Amino acid sequence: MILQRLYRNLAILCLGLISIRCAGYSYAESRSAGQGAFSAGCRYQLDFAGWTYYEEDRIAMRKYLSGSGLILDPAADRVLEIILEQTDITPAWRKAPNALLTIFSVGIFPLVEYFEYHLTFRVREGGQITYLDQYRIMNHTVVSVLVAPLMPFYWPSTERMESIEKVRSMFRNRFARFCAEPALQGDYEPGKTSAHQRLSSRP
Repeated sequence: MILQRLYRNLAILCLGLISIRCAGYSYAESRSAGQGAFSAGCRYQLDFAGWTYYEEDRIAMRKYLSGSGLILDPAADRVLEIILEQTDITPAWRKAPNALLTIFSVGIFPLVEYFEYHLTFRVREGGQITYLDQYRIMNHTVVSVLVAPLMPFYWPSTERMESIEKVRSMFRNRFARFCAEPALQGDYEPGKTSAHQRLSSRP
């Protein structure tokens, strides 16, 4: 009984010591070149799906898009769906042994987790999908006392947020080619690039 309690307390202590010593690396890549095209004009309803645990990222995405030329209009005919899907792609057979090795080595042996995020921008108009743009974000998280020096520079959630920022910037560069603010420019036509230039010139 005493031995079991000792083991339990030791496990809790080890987890506590190593749980805050983690670092992550994340990168983003495009999975499609943008299928279809934006309609002229920038008025869209926004519909977020899969962002329940990423509220801060969702708010930042909404603010960024509204400041990049999109006009958020709940009455608009076009709906811009922004879908975030997360998958743990760490091999199942490796999880338990890896966790035990990390605990019994007091965090020296690293626990490595792989997460894959799919971020999809989809325009729906008249019941049909008229535009589809997909991106993939890979996130590698390492839990170990050995990565403590890297924590200030490679914190997992910060890495993920930076990758999402990169994706939204790539998406903006794509919709800027089609999106024209009606109140300022009218429908998009070749040669009329003032809205495009305004969007492209922003950092």
